[in-house]
Amino acid sequence: MFKSIRITCLFPALMVLASCTGNGHARQEKRTSDDNGKYKAGQITDTVKCRADSAYSYALYLPDSYQPGTEYPVLFFFDAHKRGKLPVKKYKALADKYDYILAGSYNSTNGQSQLEMERAIRMMMVDVLNRFSIDPERIYTGGFSGGARVAAYVALFKRKVAGTVGCAAGFPQMIRQPNTGFAYIALVGDKDFNYLELKNLDRSLEGSGIRHFLRVFDGKHDWPPEEIMEEAFLFFQFEAMRKQQLKIDKKLIKRFAEQNNDSVKKASDSRDWLGLAFWLNRAVVYLAGIDDVEKEKGMLVKLKHNPQYQKHLQEELQLEKVEHEQQQSLVRAMENRGKAWWVNEINNLLAASENGKNKDDQLMNTRLLNYLSLVSYMYATQALRNNDTVEADKYLTIYEMVDPENPEVYYLKAVRFAKLKKNNEALDELQKAAAHGFHEYIRMANDKNFAGLKEDAAFQEILGKIRKNSKEDSH
Repeated sequence: MFKSIRITCLFPALMVLASCTGNGHARQEKRTSDDNGKYKAGQITDTVKCRADSAYSYALYLPDSYQPGTEYPVLFFFDAHKRGKLPVKKYKALADKYDYILAGSYNSTNGQSQLEMERAIRMMMVDVLNRFSIDPERIYTGGFSGGARVAAYVALFKRKVAGTVGCAAGFPQMIRQPNTGFAYIALVGDKDFNYLELKNLDRSLEGSGIRHFLRVFDGKHDWPPEEIMEEAFLFFQFEAMRKQQLKIDKKLIKRFAEQNNDSVKKASDSRDWLGLAFWLNRAVVYLAGIDDVEKEKGMLVKLKHNPQYQKHLQEELQLEKVEHEQQQSLVRAMENRGKAWWVNEINNLLAASENGKNKDDQLMNTRLLNYLSLVSYMYATQALRNNDTVEADKYLTIYEMVDPENPEVYYLKAVRFAKLKKNNEALDELQKAAAHGFHEYIRMANDKNFAGLKEDAAFQEILGKIRKNSKEDSH
């Protein structure tokens, strides 16, 4: 039963609150309007303002095949930081390849109340569905980090969607009995601090009624590269064929099967038992119901009785257990250990991430460092809200050591110095934040911590750089 799934959101407060195949369905009755051709096929529209409320907007891409009157699948994107254009631009080639409309919200973001979140969802989705030629049976959602939880929230609790792609984070908290009539694919980097969460979610979905798949790739906590996001498009295509929403594409199926068989052979030849299980399972999950996968099913059954496979599986599970325990230990140490202890601990983690006993051990320690980045950020922001500049200094020291390229580190250090009335030091840190790509112009311009700096020419110059970063990041 699905109700047995136990998913805990890392940030519960956030939820309180991706060969050409023709996918269009010609319909006799045109139910939508595309503003008389105002939005051009094959071109990104940076900003579309919602008709019902112009305060809500989204980035839009109509595939180069788009024709009004022919219905297309649509993929709605939610980013953790309101970067609506980022996924639309990043995956527009896939939209052309598989004939999808893409829309990315500029309003959905981390830290919203449930009311704000639901309004941001509703405004974009209703506007797109009313304006453009959408196949009502092929509505998809996708998101990154907190946005992945928003995308899953839509499918689980709000409306009928055909599928969801969650990048770098899983489900929100289970607030009531959820929908299960959608397909779900998760994409996560092997260095992502949410790696364990998505591994556990994938296991918990067994028997849930949700067709699901997890793809781990070489990467950190970010939107996945195009070739990884294509996994989601293929997953959705095959699911639509299985449900007879899309004509069976034998050429696409054959190409997918041949490429997957090559990966199966490589894994088998190298005795990569876990890899072999992955590729066999991929064939079964993607192609069951539209192609013959009895051979792969039989190989999976045989593999699971292989002592070497069982040995490697148990080693993987044990390593995950160690990583989880390490995460808990690091959280407990946040309040109980001083700065000197942390400097030594982080140096040990850094060394282990580079020179661990094997690749899996190195990846685990890299994820622990990335997890520390997240946890130290949370503790630092809370300490600053409480005006505890001493504790904030400790947490920011940890944050900078584990994530020195993150502009948020230097922004928060500037906030701390501003609270201490050390304006020159605050300006130095803001300069570093800008140099590292800090782009939240409105946040900085309205931050009351910098009230005493607003008239300073150096502050205004830095603010100008951050405004430029903001424009470059969103467009």
